[in-house]
Amino acid sequence: MPKISNTLCCNMNTPNHKGNPTSISKRPRSDSPSSLNSTPSSPSCCTELTSVVKENKLMKENILDLQARSMRDNLVFTGIPDQTPDDPEKLIKDFMTKQLKLPAETVQSITFHRVHRIRSQQNNNRPRPIITKF
Repeated sequence: MPKISNTLCCNMNTPNHKGNPTSISKRPRSDSPSSLNSTPSSPSCCTELTSVVKENKLMKENILDLQARSMRDNLVFTGIPDQTPDDPEKLIKDFMTKQLKLPAETVQSITFHRVHRIRSQQNNNRPRPIITKF
């Protein structure tokens, strides 16, 4: 599909508006194909725009649904300080044992699909959250 390039044409010769544009319209450039000369207010353009807006809305809803489904088995742990070297899985298992008071045997039998911190270290002193996927 050829790329459509448009330029704005301004009518600056109106004495009442002191050189301000009085009519702005899109006009295809002279090097674009003449078959693409549809004005922005044509019915086919409006129909196409409406269709694209609906499709965009549907895609956004699908993305949100996929994000929610992918985070279904995740837990987010906040307030656990960063350490060097940082081993988030060990930190979470220690947190479960010490803070949540889960039996050590239970914690050791837990397997994680993925454990990682999110976001880069910012200027504030808050520790980065840890995402765990079970």
